Amino acid sequence: MATISYVEGQIKRLEGFAVRIRFAGPGGAKGRDVRGDKAQIAGYPYRRKRPDEHSVADWVSGRFRTTYPGFQVDVLDTDGNTVHGRKKLGNLRSEYGS
Repeated sequence: MATISYVEGQIKRLEGFAVRIRFAGPGGAKGRDVRGDKAQIAGYPYRRKRPDEHSVADWVSGRFRTTYPGFQVDVLDTDGNTVHGRKKLGNLRSEYGS
């Protein structure tokens, strides 16, 4: 099992963009960032990045939500701002220089 920080790093290395993992709820923690040292989460299981023509929303629903139920994710631009779901992964990766 991995930590949240490790999984966020795995996603950045493979997919080419940064993410912030948050609690999905219910309860008072809903929407809050998950501490980076929180353990007992599975590592990111994918070996190939999602194709560039897919959107951020496609990545979230097709990869993140299916792998990490109970968590939400913010996909971040290079300034640390949340990216809109319609943005293409290829455009986002080009901002990161990937």
